[in-house]
Amino acid sequence: MNKWTYTTLGKISEIITGPFGSQLHQSDYVEQGIPVVMPQDIDNRKVNYASINYVSNEDAIRLERYKTIINDILYARRGDVEKHAFIKEKDNGVLCGTGCLRVRITTSEVEPEFISFFLNREETRKWLVTHAVGTNMPNLNTDILSDVPIAYPLLEEQRKIVQVLNSLDEKIALNSAVNDNLEQQIKTIFTFQFLQNANTEWKQQSLAELSEMYQPKTISGKDLIADGNYFVYGANGIIGKYNQYNHSESEIAVACRGASCGSIQMTLPFSWITGNAMVVKPHSDFPYREYLYYYLLAKNPNYLCSGSAQPQLTRENLTLYSLKVPSTTELNAFESYAEKVRKIIIKNQQENIELSTLRDWLLPMLMNGQATISD
Repeated sequence: MNKWTYTTLGKISEIITGPFGSQLHQSDYVEQGIPVVMPQDIDNRKVNYASINYVSNEDAIRLERYKTIINDILYARRGDVEKHAFIKEKDNGVLCGTGCLRVRITTSEVEPEFISFFLNREETRKWLVTHAVGTNMPNLNTDILSDVPIAYPLLEEQRKIVQVLNSLDEKIALNSAVNDNLEQQIKTIFTFQFLQNANTEWKQQSLAELSEMYQPKTISGKDLIADGNYFVYGANGIIGKYNQYNHSESEIAVACRGASCGSIQMTLPFSWITGNAMVVKPHSDFPYREYLYYYLLAKNPNYLCSGSAQPQLTRENLTLYSLKVPSTTELNAFESYAEKVRKIIIKNQQENIELSTLRDWLLPMLMNGQATISD
């Protein structure tokens, strides 16, 4: 087995805290400019740009100390402290924002991306949560991050490990990009054909007339298991695994409570939809699941959610939702095309699950020397 070096993160890197609130105000944000990574923008080893804030070039110069370079690592100081973002070429120059910590590797003995993968191990993530301070919300600081245990083999072995793990991540990203593109194509076709060019002679019918709506049994957190064969969908997407299912095909799931109330998902086959999401199942005499799904996506039912403190969507609310129903010929043509695309999307989703499982199995094996990469 190759020689491994054991150290701590602080001994191989420089760790700084992002700007304080007095240096970066809400009023400094602009519509376009330099992205500022806040805790909510840190995804699983990635920066999530979906709702990121920006500052002007002038403010970015003022905050130059917090600018990132390729191979930097960003952590949230509070909240979901076990995740980090690894800065790649596309992220180069984003700012470490308030509430974040920046880690910059300072030794040539390690490959920074190897350290990123090492930090993503389950053991390290648990270590961070365990050592974070605070009772109501976990908090990190430079001292805690500096003490994170790190181990690494010779540089050549590190690079081989990174290459293997990256190849899996790149394939997962490619499949996801293909699916996003396919979804966008269908949305564009649907919008053009059924919304922009809607026929005034089309019937207007309620969702209750076209589908069955119900909430399955609620699955509690303690019922979810790591090695389950089926996915459980809740208000915010997949929430865990289970060993039972009640849908042999993909189903439309509508979030019915919480901040995501009214959001729409299409599940994977053999999934369980738990009680905080509602199934919308087309009636047998209206076999157009894809049409219903894309109509709900385009005309989101969240306006029917009731309650201010805890928004919720009931079956009674959804009976008020109405939609236009084209001719059978038009419905059949769209459904046939969308179902073919759905099969490709599902195949890519299932392949990503297999690749993620393989990556997550390999990660600890490679990171503790139980497995090595041969030439």
